[in-house]
Amino acid sequence: IEVGDRDSIYARPRHPYTHALLSAVPEVTLTEDETPRRERIRLAGDVPSPISPPSGCRFRTRCWKAQDRCATEEPPLVRLSGNRDGHLTACHFPEEPTTEARAEDIVLDPALTALEEDQAG
Repeated sequence: IEVGDRDSIYARPRHPYTHALLSAVPEVTLTEDETPRRERIRLAGDVPSPISPPSGCRFRTRCWKAQDRCATEEPPLVRLSGNRDGHLTACHFPEEPTTEARAEDIVLDPALTALEEDQAG
């Protein structure tokens, strides 16, 4: 899905799955007043079978950016504009090269939202 050196992958990921993986890493804050600096992505659905992967992009069944093209066309592993040499991404709809927090978290699993609301209340 994405290949590159450590700095490229951790600081400037482009594939939605890489963003989701990095968002799962706990973020340590020093004070209660600090806001998260990294987005939070919670995926829904089952991980695709490696024995019988879905057509097209293998991540499409859990991707918030998936469109019809993702089901019919496997994205090539290419160097995107702005990526360093050797940083390759296989995505028809790549993300911006950042891990900064979004205005809102991406939540694909309503059960997680309900669970968090129950725990908070």
